[in-house]
Amino acid sequence: AAPFSEKKTEIVLGYGPLLPAPGLLNRWARFETTMVALQYFSLARAGRPYMGVGRNLAWRRPLFERAGGFETHRDLASGDDDLLINAVARPDNTACCLHPEAWTWSAAPDSWRGWLRQKRRHLSAGWQYRLTDQIILAATGLSHAGFYALCLTLLLSGHWSIPLGAYALRAAIVWPVFSRVARRLGVSDLWRCWPVLDMGWAVYQGVGVPFFLCWGRIKSIAWR
Repeated sequence: AAPFSEKKTEIVLGYGPLLPAPGLLNRWARFETTMVALQYFSLARAGRPYMGVGRNLAWRRPLFERAGGFETHRDLASGDDDLLINAVARPDNTACCLHPEAWTWSAAPDSWRGWLRQKRRHLSAGWQYRLTDQIILAATGLSHAGFYALCLTLLLSGHWSIPLGAYALRAAIVWPVFSRVARRLGVSDLWRCWPVLDMGWAVYQGVGVPFFLCWGRIKSIAWR
């Protein structure tokens, strides 16, 4: 286990891509998985590890025992592993493993209802993240959604040149970057669909994520 070769490393964040299949849902699910991975790997490498995916995640037993295991979040239907990482991950004890041989592949949901149910479950614990992590993630998501909302507002008001120019500039910067990320994370077929998927990601960040977080909060209060 090379990532654990450093004695100070207690947590290793891995990558769990989804298996490709025909259809829009599969492309969207793999894109969303890629974007989430990009977020948590980027923040971890920037010194702010905040989560990991349970299907590819490792920690040392002493850390687990010191943290009290999953006891703190035993009332949650999902997200206990995620919240454990959020509570104990630090820049000096967390490593990332992106080697393809360490990836754990999973099947994507086969229906939109199944995908929505999965996302509601995954995001339901997000409101229990550290406040600084919530602020960073909210700012990132809302800035993405806000860009498209502002462009749409200007288009509808008849100001074509500004939003089209802003979109063209952003695409010229972000699209090539996503192409490199897609190759690195095993989803190189998605780069052609980036314009549509990126717009979908903006809607998801601006509407879907806040809804699921609020739903998780309401369900948690009702459960208690």
